[in-house]
Formats: sequence, structure tokens, C-alpha cells
Amino acid sequence: MPEDKDLSDWNSNFVDRHKSSAPHIQAGLRVRGLIGKEVQQKNEKDLFVALSLESTSMRDARAGLELLNEWDSSAEVKDKYRNTAADRWSKASIFRTKHIETK
Repeated sequence: MPEDKDLSDWNSNFVDRHKSSAPHIQAGLRVRGLIGKEVQQKNEKDLFVALSLESTSMRDARAGLELLNEWDSSAEVKDKYRNTAADRWSKASIFRTKHIETK
């Protein structure tokens, strides 16, 4: 990284340059989270964008779920992520959420 570049700007440029690659986006989001804790909601939103990329693999989606765990994201966000991934990879048990039925 050039010395005259701000780390946050450099990271944002990295994510922008690689916006079609889920692994690169995830790496950038991980660093963004380390730079500033106030970015969690933006990171979660951007992680969902990465999940929707046509090139995103099931392995990438699983790595995204691990990031949500690392960030201590809410159960609601994790469930929404799992449900979105399950729509794409319906046979992948890692994305199945447990539903409690009430009668």
C-alpha cells in the first residue's frame, strides 16, 4: 500500500476493483471490519451482495456465513443469509435453519 493512501480508502478501492469476486469482497469486508467497528451493518449488506453474484460458489457462501459469526451478527441476519443461500443451494445442510413450530 502506498504511504500516502489512507487505509480505509485503499480498502474501499480494493473492494470496488473486485466487486465481481465474492472471495475478494469478503477479504475487503473483513479488513473493513478491523479498521472500524461502526461498519458492521454496511459489511452485512455488502456480504449479501456478494452472495447474490452469479460467480459465488457454495464455498464462498459458507465463508460468508463464517464472517457473520466472526462479526457476532444477529441471529436474524444469519438466518436471512442462510435462507438466501438455501434458495440457491437447497441441498446444502449448512444453510438450513431450524424452525420451531408453535401450536
